[in-house]
Amino acid sequence: MYREQYLFSDNIYILMGENIRTIHQRMGIKQTALAIQIDVGQKQLSLIENGKARPRLSAYLRIANALQVSINQLFAESNVTEREQTAYRNEKTTGEARQMLLQLLDMIDEMGFKKLVFMWVSSKFV
Repeated sequence: MYREQYLFSDNIYILMGENIRTIHQRMGIKQTALAIQIDVGQKQLSLIENGKARPRLSAYLRIANALQVSINQLFAESNVTEREQTAYRNEKTTGEARQMLLQLLDMIDEMGFKKLVFMWVSSKFV
């Protein structure tokens, strides 16, 4: 059985650290506040953000939860989330329609696409 520390290359730690920093800065959350929220020291969080620490998966789950993003967004190769790309692709989308689209995408993230489609299909044929 592999130990968790061998599952990722150095590059993935750097990528995840950059994404964590980008997300919390975009949200206006200071590094010290995030560190307190996820129960690690500010120095440890700095090491994570710089790809120099090798935290356990549970730490990444706490970070994702604190930032209210999926763990997949911490692995994303782009600093712009898929959700944001989809919502803003059409610049003519009205504010209300954009909000509805973002809510739908949140539901897909939370429930999973297959379950959401099943619920939609079930409601159409009932």
